[in-house]
Parts: sequence; structure tokens; C-alpha cells
Amino acid sequence: MALRLEHVAHVTHEVQTLWDELFEASHGVRGASAIFDDLGDLAGVVERGCVWLGRDGQPVSLAVVESGIVKILFVDSGHRRQGVARSTLAELVKAVAPLDAWALPGDRASKSLYESVGWRARLLTMRGD
Repeated sequence: MALRLEHVAHVTHEVQTLWDELFEASHGVRGASAIFDDLGDLAGVVERGCVWLGRDGQPVSLAVVESGIVKILFVDSGHRRQGVARSTLAELVKAVAPLDAWALPGDRASKSLYESVGWRARLLTMRGD
């Protein structure tokens, strides 16, 4: 995979499309609404300089890294199970050196991804909603 990671400086159609797919896919996922509440709208996240777009000829992934935390790592539905998440994470480590990542309760795929590159679970937060 020849993934190229780009820092997002403005909301483009490509970025908005991936964000919308992410938002749609997150409906009904336990904990997802709290992440969106924490981040705010896409324009605000881009303005804070936290958004990265992964390309392999076309947009394939979207990541939000803020305060050293990978808060979102999303792969377009047509590009899953092809190493895109791993490549995106590897490029993020080079670009911004995140120290932590969020994984939603029950999200075994994300947890497995982070564990596969040597990261370990170290914190569990509880919230009464």
C-alpha cells in the first residue's frame, strides 16, 4: 500500500464525504456520540489542525489526532481489511507521534489494530450518561 498522509487545512468535498460516512456508520455505536460531542463539528476540528486524510490514489482514511491522542481513525468502507488502518497509523506516528488512542467499548477491531503495533490498553474511563 502506498498510502500518503495529508494534513487537512480546509473542509473539502472529499473530507466531508468521509466525515459523513463516519458519522453515519457511528449511529447506534455505544460511545460514538460522546466522541462527536467532544470533537464538535468538522469545520472546528479542521480549524484546530487535527484532521489527516490518507490517500492511496483516492481518499481512503480519515484521522483526528488531538493533544497526542488518536481520537478517530476511520477507513472508507470500500477499503477495509486491506491494511489501510495500519498504514494510516504508521504515517500518523511519523507525522505527529501520538501517544494514545481511543477505542470504543466493544470495538475489537480498533483494539486489535493498536495492539498489533505494540500499543497496550492502559486506561478505562467510566461515564454515567
